[in-house]
Amino acid sequence: MATPPEIEIVGAGPAGLACAILLARAGCRVTVREWHGDVGHRFHDDFQGLENWTDPRDVLDELAEAGIAADFDHHGVREGIVFDGRARPHAVQGARPLFYLLRRGRAAGTLDRALLDQARAAGAEVRFNDRVKTTSGNMVLAGGPRRADIIAVGHVFHTDMADGAWLALDKTLAPKGYAYLLVQGGRGTVASCLFKGFRDHAGYLAATVEYFTRHAGLTMRDPRPFGGFGNMRLARTAMQGGCPVIGEHAGFQDALAGFGLRYAMRSGKLAAESLLN
Repeated sequence: MATPPEIEIVGAGPAGLACAILLARAGCRVTVREWHGDVGHRFHDDFQGLENWTDPRDVLDELAEAGIAADFDHHGVREGIVFDGRARPHAVQGARPLFYLLRRGRAAGTLDRALLDQARAAGAEVRFNDRVKTTSGNMVLAGGPRRADIIAVGHVFHTDMADGAWLALDKTLAPKGYAYLLVQGGRGTVASCLFKGFRDHAGYLAATVEYFTRHAGLTMRDPRPFGGFGNMRLARTAMQGGCPVIGEHAGFQDALAGFGLRYAMRSGKLAAESLLN
């Protein structure tokens, strides 16, 4: 198949920007259309994890092989504590990082800003405040989650705590989900990820903060609230109206895989390859 002369990508999240980087570097004329005013609109400089335990390849090597540089701020986390439903701690560790801690949002050093800069450097045009109402031609759909199957509520904060990663599996903190605390370099994120009980999210977050205060020595300065949601479904196909669908727009999500980050960028890579090959 000849290289498509022009491709539009709807959405400037990690999936859409990863796809744009690969297509632009292959010589395609790529336009990314994002209806919000900047990247990372769903995030607030909060920590997330880029999962690294489900594949023999290191995720940063996987990105590099696809032509995506890890020029965002990141820190490899090799150990942490998992609390079971009875609050018993279990130490986990790996010979290589279990995940890479990174930041999401629009600030310098975040994953979102780094991918935007790479897409533009590759030659892609990125248009903000550009809402797509109909699909046509060579399009890739990467508009993000279409419904809320998962919600995350939490705080980002400053702290004097030592660096660390804690996960709690307790239905009183996060029904059907999990709560987590991530601290690195004097900054932290604490959150409850709920798969049900959304209306009571404030209570679950308060319980999560109290839990990690008691069991992990959580201390917060200048906490700022944040929230987000995710879409997870098993779609029959990753095509819609003849267009590839990627990231959470397609429902690609995994509760224990960095909130879908690795899936998102991998799906963007695969969509690019399918259009090129």
